[in-house]
Amino acid sequence: MEEGSDSDGYLPENLEEGAYDAASESDSDGDSDEGIETDLQKTNKELRLQLAVQKMKLDRLLEKDPEFAEYLEAHADKLDQDSYCHDPELSELSEAHADELEQDSDYGDFDEDAGTSDQDKVEADSSNGKALTTSIINSWCQMVLEGKSLSVLPNLLNAYRGACQYDPDDANSRRIQSSKVFCKIVNFTLREADNIFRSHLGISLSDCNQHTVLELQNSQKWKDIKPLIRSYLSSTIKFLDQVTDSEIVAFSLTRLRASAMFFAAFPSLLQKLIKVTVYFLATGEGKVPSASFLIISDTAPQLSLNCRQSCLIKAYKAFIANNKLGLTYSLHIKSRVDSLVKLYSLDVSRSYSKALVSIQQLAEIAKQGLQTKKKEAKQKICSWQYINCVDLWVKFVCANVGDDNVRKLVFLIVQIINAVAELFPEPQHLPLRVKCVQMLNELSSFSRQFIPVIHLVLGCMEYIGTGKPDPKSAKPFHVSYALKVRKQWVNSRLFQEECVLSVIELLSAHFAQWSYQTAFPGLAHIALFRLRKFHEKITVESLRSRVECLMKMVEQNVEFVDKKRKKVAFPFKDEESAASFNPEKSSKEKIKGKGFN
Repeated sequence: MEEGSDSDGYLPENLEEGAYDAASESDSDGDSDEGIETDLQKTNKELRLQLAVQKMKLDRLLEKDPEFAEYLEAHADKLDQDSYCHDPELSELSEAHADELEQDSDYGDFDEDAGTSDQDKVEADSSNGKALTTSIINSWCQMVLEGKSLSVLPNLLNAYRGACQYDPDDANSRRIQSSKVFCKIVNFTLREADNIFRSHLGISLSDCNQHTVLELQNSQKWKDIKPLIRSYLSSTIKFLDQVTDSEIVAFSLTRLRASAMFFAAFPSLLQKLIKVTVYFLATGEGKVPSASFLIISDTAPQLSLNCRQSCLIKAYKAFIANNKLGLTYSLHIKSRVDSLVKLYSLDVSRSYSKALVSIQQLAEIAKQGLQTKKKEAKQKICSWQYINCVDLWVKFVCANVGDDNVRKLVFLIVQIINAVAELFPEPQHLPLRVKCVQMLNELSSFSRQFIPVIHLVLGCMEYIGTGKPDPKSAKPFHVSYALKVRKQWVNSRLFQEECVLSVIELLSAHFAQWSYQTAFPGLAHIALFRLRKFHEKITVESLRSRVECLMKMVEQNVEFVDKKRKKVAFPFKDEESAASFNPEKSSKEKIKGKGFN
């Protein structure tokens, strides 16, 4: 305690506003016969006034926290209270200027509308403080965990504030001169602050209801700890603005989520939190987007309707701005897309209008590309920014296809995807066409609507094996990680093998969706014809065997459906009867969408 800040944590020691100004004293108070004080006398007088301010603060703290008074008595030999608290001159000076000192020491009430901050109540003056050491922080942490008093917690939160917003001009930041001390402060505060606040207020860990906090606002316990909670929340938000490591961000967001209920008492901090989490939701990596979504979903009941709509717009704009480059199926992009889909799915009826506007904009870009076929328009479409946006709305429609309005978007998105595939028929754009077929298969699977994709897949096969494989141009390649490849790569063996495997996978997924429909034999007829010709053209034995395996499974399923069709009595022109046709599924006869890798 001797090496730490002298601040009680509740009052600012840096009295810049409304502080008592010793220079404003009348000259008649001086000891000089001429009424002019020497520089030394003025300095002594200012020091006495400062000591008087400290004495008043200490006296108020002793009245407020009897346990801290017992602590001072137990350590009287270290603190030497007699020389500080019983100076007659200080007592007289304190009484003489009680009004000014009372004004400087006034707690004040927090006013959200006026924009004032409780942060000042826990801000310590560290201009004369010593550098924080590991032993000091460990002693503070131990005292806080013992839960005997809140007197040490403000010191710890002051240090945490300095760590979260490092500023060379800030006294709290300058005191942290060791990375070990920094990590100890941040790690302990993030892990234990919420538990400490709940323990003081008597709130269980399972209680996450914002009304619990609102009901406690008039209690003395809440008034005592409110500035500390605000300091912790505000410092953590500022910490998120500066930290870049995704694991640290995810951990900080997770701990903030545990304290989400406290934001109900601080609307201004809640707006800052939503701004930060929306940004991380659309741009974060790893676990960051999912952690951000959980915070937004927990605080959604506290948000106004306009704020919710603003979140949707800002999240989508941030997603667009930060996906100009990237891998479609990388974990980072996939996590962002999934989190945005969950965000828009919180209120589907209101998200529908935003989704419709965005999809119409994508459709307009595709239409312009088809009509003009200019290089600029095609480059805008053949980009990760455009494709990731289309993929986002495909997954949103699939997740909410049960909604009647969302179901109407299926046709519009299918038109966009078909336009993209038609606009890029060249062999170097095979990865883009594969991605288009994957999205169409996904829409068809969730909407249970037939979407023809065989012509797109068979079109991809026309360019495979047309040239002699060039081993010199062979490089590691994955079709999901590119939209376009160089022309010299088209004849590489690795590229062709990847494309053949992609074609087999796409056809298998498409056939699996309709393998028990009455029209399956007709659906598979043209595909089998083209596959046989393709099988004859392939020279790589490993690829020939995979294509042959696919043909055999499709032929077996055609035979299976034909046998079942012969046993039914209804005409297949009857749509209702044909829709009820569902032969018994056999694991041995069922065509599978996997197993060809």
